[in-house]
Amino acid sequence: MEECVLVIELTTRAVHSRLISESGRIMHSSTRPLETRLPSPDRPYIVELDPGKLWFSICSTAADCAKHAESGVSAITTTGQRFTTAVIGRGGRTLVLCPNMDARGAEVADFFTDSISEDAYRITGLYPSFLFSGSRIRWFVENDPEVFNAAEFFTTINGWLYFMLTGKPAEEPSQASGTFLFDVRGRRWSEEMCRVAGVE
Repeated sequence: MEECVLVIELTTRAVHSRLISESGRIMHSSTRPLETRLPSPDRPYIVELDPGKLWFSICSTAADCAKHAESGVSAITTTGQRFTTAVIGRGGRTLVLCPNMDARGAEVADFFTDSISEDAYRITGLYPSFLFSGSRIRWFVENDPEVFNAAEFFTTINGWLYFMLTGKPAEEPSQASGTFLFDVRGRRWSEEMCRVAGVE
C-alpha cells in the first residue's frame, strides 16, 4: 500500500483537501465552500474570511482525507491564492484574513506610487497594486491602527496555513514575492519596503 501526501488548497471559492498517492493518483478528495464576509457594508470591496470557519473547513476536509490514508500520510503541503494577507496578533491569534478579492489597499495605493514607485520595481520586481500585502498593511496603519498595533506579524494566507499547522511563522519565497515587501534579488524581506508600508 502506498504512502500518501495530503494537499490542502485554498482557492477563491473553496477549501480542498486531496490525498495523493506516491504514483500521483488522487485517492480521496474533500471540499468545503469558502465563505467571505463584508465587515463594512458601505465599502463592499473590503472582504475578509472568518478565521474560525476557515480553519474548521481545513481541518474537516483534511480529516475526511486522512480516514482513507491506509498507510498513513507522509507529508502535508499547502497551496492557495496569491496576493492575500493575514494579520496575526500576540499569542498567535488571527486578527484578520484578507483574501485575494479584498481591495481595501486601493484606498492607499497612491501612497506607494507617489513615494517609491521606481525603487519598488527595482527591489520587488513589481509596480504598486492595491492587491499586495504592502498596500493592505498601509491601509491598517491609516484606517485601523487598533488592528495594526495589535499585530505580531503579517503573512500571506498560505503562510498563515503553515503557521496554523506548525506554530511557526514562515513564508515561502514565491508567495513572499507577491507581497510587495520582498527583495527578489536578495531573497529576503526588504527593510525599505517594509518601512514604507509601516512595518519596522
